[in-house]
Amino acid sequence: MSRIDFKYLTIDYVKIEGGFVRNMLADERDRLIVQQINNMAYSFGLKTIAEYVEDEETAQMLAAQGVDYAQGFLAILCCWKASIYGWMAGK
Repeated sequence: MSRIDFKYLTIDYVKIEGGFVRNMLADERDRLIVQQINNMAYSFGLKTIAEYVEDEETAQMLAAQGVDYAQGFLAILCCWKASIYGWMAGK
């Protein structure tokens, strides 16, 4: 697919590659790539999903950049904790 085709896609979300997300705390180039992908998605009216969100610091940086959703170990851990605490409260 060429770059021009991107503007004609009927999509709602853009997934940000986990390789950039995983290294964005240590590598400024990865951080800039994530930021620019997010900015481009918003320019087209799309939501963004970041892959490989493994820790709170990365999640906070993504939130500060305006990324909408996160996938990864941290998200799974948070959901698991919420489920366990909800289950325990019901006992």
